[in-house]
Amino acid sequence: MKRSDLVSLEVYTDGGCSNNGNANGSGVVSCYGSYLVVAVTKDGKQVRVKHEEKLPMPHLSTNNEAEYQAFVNGEKYLVDLFSRTGIDVPVMFKVDSDLVFTQVMGIKKCKAENLKAFCFQAREQLAVLEADVQRISGDDMKIVLGH
Repeated sequence: MKRSDLVSLEVYTDGGCSNNGNANGSGVVSCYGSYLVVAVTKDGKQVRVKHEEKLPMPHLSTNNEAEYQAFVNGEKYLVDLFSRTGIDVPVMFKVDSDLVFTQVMGIKKCKAENLKAFCFQAREQLAVLEADVQRISGDDMKIVLGH
């Protein structure tokens, strides 16, 4: 793919935790996050640019934290990519988390203390990227990311 053929980028992000904040006596909460960056070309082709799949996030303990961390990781990758390459194309983030979508878009206020820093960072980087966010179904996310 030639850089001049690039029209836009789509970024799919998803995160989750087993036991979602409750180790059920086992002391184990296992969180992960994934993101996929897809380039859309002038001829409508979609080309995978970067895929980070099920990155372990041992410092997190809830699904919402993992969803946010995956989103922020995708943003960080693009900020770095844009600064290194000078690419400047429209970006659409696609998330299946209603909470992340509504909070990042400012539809609902982020009230949970454990999520405020994530929300702030996500909004800040979204503004730098001049990107938009779209809510997709969990089923559609599974088709794209496989989980």
